[in-house]
Amino acid sequence: MLMLNAVLPSALALDLELAAFSALQGVWYKESKVATPGLRTLSMAGGAPIVVQGAMMARMPNENKIILQSKNLVGVEIEGPPLSEGDINFSTNTAEGRLGYSTPSVMSLFKTDFEKFNGETLPNGVTGTIPYIGFQLNILDLEDNWYINCGTAANCELRYSRDYTPNLLAVTPANVYKDQLIQFHVNAKNTQSTAGTPADEWPFREIKLDQTFVQWTNGDFDGGTVSQETRLPAYSRGTIEAIVGN
Repeated sequence: MLMLNAVLPSALALDLELAAFSALQGVWYKESKVATPGLRTLSMAGGAPIVVQGAMMARMPNENKIILQSKNLVGVEIEGPPLSEGDINFSTNTAEGRLGYSTPSVMSLFKTDFEKFNGETLPNGVTGTIPYIGFQLNILDLEDNWYINCGTAANCELRYSRDYTPNLLAVTPANVYKDQLIQFHVNAKNTQSTAGTPADEWPFREIKLDQTFVQWTNGDFDGGTVSQETRLPAYSRGTIEAIVGN
């Protein structure tokens, strides 16, 4: 039996059908310069800052509930986690039709381990017969009790896959202190391709060690090697050097 975060009950689903509006324009990465909506290169680990744009959202950000309709499992709809404080403070202005959100991990959505996405009971996220773990993003406005979906379905599609789920292989040295040079060894998989990281984007947005930011750009410290043009190798070991923060 699949244990889901929150499957909408049939009675609620019926009400939503009676008050549904195609008022969403699409979803984009936060601060992305890419014009085409729809997210097709998501990491299964989640955490991507995104922006949902459209109309008819609730005035209070937390009164907009994210509903993710599975494209792999027929009839399954999952309630996404609530907006975080960061989502509300830095990305959200519902009066202007903009709602910030951080993508949840597929493990948290299905309340299971990464290894369970094996193509048997759950999709495997590997290119092939089941090329990705897909969802249609919709919003339930709790203030007005109506359902908001995308006028063009593809514009609100979320695709997670293993190809875009990088692995942290090691951090060296193991014991660190402030201002120390540290190395992150990463298998970036396909995240650094043009599809995953457009030419005018940085290779990544931020790095944290526990809850502490580290300095990693070539402008942050002498000897820094990461620039906007840096790209990590695909499906092999890449190394990022950084300085531990305070």
